[in-house]
Amino acid sequence: MRFEVKRSEWYRGWVSESALLVVPDKRAEDEPDKKRCCLGFFANACGISDEQILDRQEPAGVPKVVSDFANQDWNNLDSTLSGDMMSVNDDENLSDKDREERLIVLFGRAGHEIVFVD
Repeated sequence: MRFEVKRSEWYRGWVSESALLVVPDKRAEDEPDKKRCCLGFFANACGISDEQILDRQEPAGVPKVVSDFANQDWNNLDSTLSGDMMSVNDDENLSDKDREERLIVLFGRAGHEIVFVD
């Protein structure tokens, strides 16, 4: 599956928030109300709504009843690989360029194409 990450809505490099899929943005009033980590964008692309992933710490935290209605790309995501994705997404010491390159590789291993836009 190919999906996009909008940089203006991408939540990354904040270990203290620990890989939340969707979080209210409290850093600046002129930014979007909600931001997603890479897996939040992936969840949306798989048919899972923001309401269903709000404040979930990781893919395993999405209720099973929600996951049952998602497409198989979400349900088949390897937990070890998703953990690696969360670590890269949240690493405060990575530049965005390095973070994007690593996430492209990780999602590629899962058979998905992540594209960063704007």
